[in-house]
Amino acid sequence: MTLYYEAFTDPAHSKLILILDWTITNALNTYSDCAGTRILGGFNAFGRLAQARKFLQLPPHYSIYITMEFWKIDSWDGEFLFIYLDGTLSFSSQNGQLGTQYCGQGWADEIQQLTITQPHVFQSVLILITTNLDSWPDDESWGFRDFKLYLDLCPPGCLSCSSNDQYMECLPWILVSSAFLSIQSSSFQHDGWSIINGVQDSTVCSNIPLFGGYNKCAQYSLITKVIELPSHYLLKIRFRVAYIDSWDGEYFYCHMDGNLMLAQSHHHSIGGGISNICGQGWDEYFPNYEVIMYHQKSYLIITFSTSLNENFSNESFGIRDFEIFSYNPQICGNGVIEQTEQCDDGNIYAFDGCFICQYSCVEGCLNCIDGICFECDIGWIFKSDFNTCIAIVNDQKFQIWEECDDYLNFEICKNGKFICPSNCLICEFGICYDCIPGWKLIKQQCQSTCGDNQIQILEECDDNNLIRFDGCNKCQNDCQRECSYCFRGICLDCIYGWHLNNQFICETQCGDSQIALISYEECDYSNSNSNQVDQCIECKLQCCHYCDGCIYGICYNCEYTFTLIDQICTPVCGDGLITIEYEQCDDMNLIPYDGCYECKYQCRQYCKLCIKGICYDHCEYGFYEFDNQCITKCGDGIIAGQEDCDDLNDNQTDGCHNCQFHCPDHCDQCIEGKCKLCEPGYALIEQMNICKSYCGNGMISLDEEECDDENNEDGDGCSRLCKIETDYQCKNFEYSFSQCTYSKQPRFYLQFREERDQNQYVTLLFTQQVKNIEKDSYSKYIQMNLVDVDINIYKLNLIIIQDAYDYVTNVEYVVEIQINATLEYRPILEITLDQQLYNSEDAILVNQYDQIQLRQPKYLDDQKLQAAATLTQANEYIMNSMGGIGILAFFLGNSFIFSSILEVLQQQSYLRFINVIFPFNLFIYFESSNIITIKPILQFFRIDSIQTPIYDSIYIKSYEKLEYYEINADLLTNIQTQVFLLLILFIIYFSCISILHLIDTTKIESLVYLGRFGVKLLFQIKKQCLNYKIEFRKVGLKTFLIANCWDILFTCFLQFKSSQQSTNFRSYICLILAYLILYGCLMILAQFVNKKSFIKECFINYWISKMDLFFSLKKLIFIFILVCFQKNQQIQTILLTFVCQIYLSYVIKFKPFKNQQDFFNHIMMEGSAFIFTFSSAIYWSQTSNLISYDKQVLLGWLHIIMLLFVLFVNLLLQVFELVLQIKFLIQKKLKKQNQENLYNSNPYPLTNLMEFKL
Repeated sequence: MTLYYEAFTDPAHSKLILILDWTITNALNTYSDCAGTRILGGFNAFGRLAQARKFLQLPPHYSIYITMEFWKIDSWDGEFLFIYLDGTLSFSSQNGQLGTQYCGQGWADEIQQLTITQPHVFQSVLILITTNLDSWPDDESWGFRDFKLYLDLCPPGCLSCSSNDQYMECLPWILVSSAFLSIQSSSFQHDGWSIINGVQDSTVCSNIPLFGGYNKCAQYSLITKVIELPSHYLLKIRFRVAYIDSWDGEYFYCHMDGNLMLAQSHHHSIGGGISNICGQGWDEYFPNYEVIMYHQKSYLIITFSTSLNENFSNESFGIRDFEIFSYNPQICGNGVIEQTEQCDDGNIYAFDGCFICQYSCVEGCLNCIDGICFECDIGWIFKSDFNTCIAIVNDQKFQIWEECDDYLNFEICKNGKFICPSNCLICEFGICYDCIPGWKLIKQQCQSTCGDNQIQILEECDDNNLIRFDGCNKCQNDCQRECSYCFRGICLDCIYGWHLNNQFICETQCGDSQIALISYEECDYSNSNSNQVDQCIECKLQCCHYCDGCIYGICYNCEYTFTLIDQICTPVCGDGLITIEYEQCDDMNLIPYDGCYECKYQCRQYCKLCIKGICYDHCEYGFYEFDNQCITKCGDGIIAGQEDCDDLNDNQTDGCHNCQFHCPDHCDQCIEGKCKLCEPGYALIEQMNICKSYCGNGMISLDEEECDDENNEDGDGCSRLCKIETDYQCKNFEYSFSQCTYSKQPRFYLQFREERDQNQYVTLLFTQQVKNIEKDSYSKYIQMNLVDVDINIYKLNLIIIQDAYDYVTNVEYVVEIQINATLEYRPILEITLDQQLYNSEDAILVNQYDQIQLRQPKYLDDQKLQAAATLTQANEYIMNSMGGIGILAFFLGNSFIFSSILEVLQQQSYLRFINVIFPFNLFIYFESSNIITIKPILQFFRIDSIQTPIYDSIYIKSYEKLEYYEINADLLTNIQTQVFLLLILFIIYFSCISILHLIDTTKIESLVYLGRFGVKLLFQIKKQCLNYKIEFRKVGLKTFLIANCWDILFTCFLQFKSSQQSTNFRSYICLILAYLILYGCLMILAQFVNKKSFIKECFINYWISKMDLFFSLKKLIFIFILVCFQKNQQIQTILLTFVCQIYLSYVIKFKPFKNQQDFFNHIMMEGSAFIFTFSSAIYWSQTSNLISYDKQVLLGWLHIIMLLFVLFVNLLLQVFELVLQIKFLIQKKLKKQNQENLYNSNPYPLTNLMEFKL
């Protein structure tokens, strides 16, 4: 037994992922890990309907042996594992819930070692592994690994064998023909096979190539070939058949030389476990068949056919793995001398007296007769006892004259000397380098060139072409194709059905009762019965009359005007074609009396003179001639023909309509169009022959009345016109009046919610709580559409806030609208509800349709979005750099740089709250302003957790643009940052006081231990604490206010505007606190105003000295306008522009700065704010409709560039200022070190300390 194939045996997990060309179907995953082992399939991979298939080609063998490791996982409850080989169930096992839990959902698992042994002799095998599990792989699953296939191979040299065959028993079986063996579609050849009545092509069915197959070979199709065979008397034919799709008991036939050798019925329910792998949705079947038959002819005509009765797309078939073996027991080597054999010693060894069943000399013999040696060659000794030659063993070296060994180099060595090979012109040491004319050097050997029109030594002929059957083929004598025995180009015998004439040419003779092979003869029944002779004329099978395409007695096409029906060419009446001798006319209808009826001429009824469908009579009274027909005319007052009546009108209510008796509407009983009794709710007016409803009679007329409450009054639910009034529900009763009750009906409406990013949001609301009586989700009944907008440029997404259920709830939906294009108009969103909703009293919706006008879409393409994001990122880098420089400057003692940077960043961050709709690129830019916050610092020190016990943080909704940015209007929450900063300032202040007190109370003796460096450090700490104490008492709160006035004022004004939304105790506390903070800020600012200084100083110097006052007032007014005028964008923008202009004029006029750098920085900052607020008028609702959105985006780019430029210039100026300060500190430090080096070491280190204490 030989291991031929193995898979999934490698313990490395990565190699198991490659499934080695196995076909996996109906699986969720390919592999899984279970208990540290990776398996093919497994948990959540192989479950219900999962299959694993492998198609293998095999060498000659007679048995298959398969081993594998099977994993049963989770809740198997009696299901089976199935393993099929070539569609035959070879193994099955039932599995339960026994075992040990390894993986999966907690059920018991089991690992089984399976072994399968089965006789098998075919060229290929189709392996299928599956189960009948009925759950998905997360409930019950399976897998396998360590798959191995062993073969019991045939003896060497045997191409076909059985289990008990020995070498000499299987050797006579010779493979004489094969086809369709490849498993690669690229190398799948037809090899002369033909498909009749089908498509001459191959198909691939789940990686398995087939000849024929789906939609190629089906009803009436034949697969056939004529195969030439060597001498034999027994044949063994093997092939695989593919049954595809809906076979329902039809037969598959195999004919050999016209004899039926195999008839196999198949039903699609017997699919060998293979689910639908090609074709339609039916199972396939791929069995192997073997046919053994006695046969001695030199050829075999094989034909495959079926009894299929449906079209190609419903059921089809194909073949592959075709092999023919012939049995010829006359084999050299069987130990028996037969026919032309001189000897047979039962082996294939040379130089033993018999080789290839012919006498030969023994090794070393020079002359022998019938295998008996009489003289030995040089170097051999003759032994007369056994007539053998024994080699001389004592001359182990070449003689001096020897160049080579004649025995070892028999073609290029003679008498110990090198010679040129045959037909060689130039050679050296027996190696040829050039050949004589007419020969070609190939691999150092001279070979004749066939096709050069010259006959060389080994050539029998050369006709300078490659045409077969013309007398010479491949430079060998050849005969015509129909010749069965050819000798030197002369045919001596012909194949079946052909006769050799005097010129040695094979010809056919129709009438010889033989159907000649490879000919145009289809039949030959000269000696058969008369019926067969009638079907065969001139050796051609005859079809029905009028057949235009006849092949093997089967008609495929009829002559013009005939139609093929059940192999009979029939004229079809009604096809518009006139068939002579069968039809007179054909008007493609079955209308009588129209001139042609049933393809015969026919005139109108009662016509006396009819010629070719045309009546030459005059019409009777009441009839009129039209298109050679006498017809009646309804409405002429004459009752004729099929007319019941004719009242000269078209009134439907007078009893006669379209010349037929007609009962009036709502009539229950009538006679000849006269109503006798009306339906309930209607009254009969005999004079007018109508049934009329009366509103108010208490009877419901369903087609005309919605209700009838037995009165003609409005306002009681049923109007005077018998219509149900709004907000009423009426119940109608048979033969009684309606009862109406008041019930407020719900309605739905659309409300614009917000516009965020490039999306708009619309809320779908209802005036009452409603419910859905259906069981499924109501959201699928909501139809959304944008009116007159291309559907390819927008997307609508329905977000369910509260869906409708079978009980009443506050139903709410949000529609997300994304428009990926710029529109010049405001689109309209329309909503239609395809299903009714009901309130608690089962009142239906008043409306099921509504629409709302959206805002003009703001769209930026990907390139512009990328550009905006890049500028935003640059803005963040600049802000982070400025923040870092400011912090560094603050620790170096220059708080002015820190406050200046903070001022620029805060002012630009508050520009986003101007209540206009910015273009999307500018909106993206302003998103970077969110980084201007110290909330991460507060979260790091957990300040929020410290403040939580004091007061809780709540969220109070803002309004307008502030609501869009989700700004919290709660004062106590917003001042956390300022409280934290103020707390830090006071902690530092009291810490400095404590440090000063500690230093002042320290004794001099205690400082001796600090040393010189310690004392020096102590001096510096005291100096810094003293400066901070003086600075804090003098301008501490004022500096804090100036640095934080943006946030403090914004928080206070926001609390004022939002206090109306809440009236609880907390809101009152926040409102009072806001007033106190604002009052405190004003009191601090009042300190800037000093009447005495105004009198003492000149006018200009006074305005210069009060810069902080004007700057703070500018912030206060700016924030007040920004917050309090949110609902009027025009006034807000104008006032902000005016404030910026006044302050900019003050800066330009008085230049209240120490140096030109500060003045230039302030001009840029305030100038950019003025330009931004002034140009924001373009974004007003009124003006934005006049300017295209692309131009607004362009202005947004200009705003972004301007704001970035201001930040960048400010960054450069602050870097320059910081460099100068660092340079000054370094120079000061170096100067001080130089001064210390001028003095010697002081032997009294406490001198300075004593002076300090004194």
